[in-house]
Amino acid sequence: MKEILDLQYSNYENTLVDIYLPETENFQTVVYFHGGGLEHGSRRNERIVELAKSLTDEGYAFASVEYRMYPNAKFPDFIEDSACAIRWLKDN
Repeated sequence: MKEILDLQYSNYENTLVDIYLPETENFQTVVYFHGGGLEHGSRRNERIVELAKSLTDEGYAFASVEYRMYPNAKFPDFIEDSACAIRWLKDN
């Protein structure tokens, strides 16, 4: 599994993505947005890395996305960050 960490997908602070790639060349990508009620949580912890490892072993890429959170961000910032992350992943 190849790890590419802390990639910025937009100009806003805390809009980062970690990408985990399988050894194969042709793969589909699973995109993960952490929980936390839009107020807390993280794109990276031991469980997420284990999930990434499991999926990359099956030939999938795994992208774990961080987004702006409340109270610094308000609706629809979270949704815009999610759309921006998907667009960035698709383009890159």
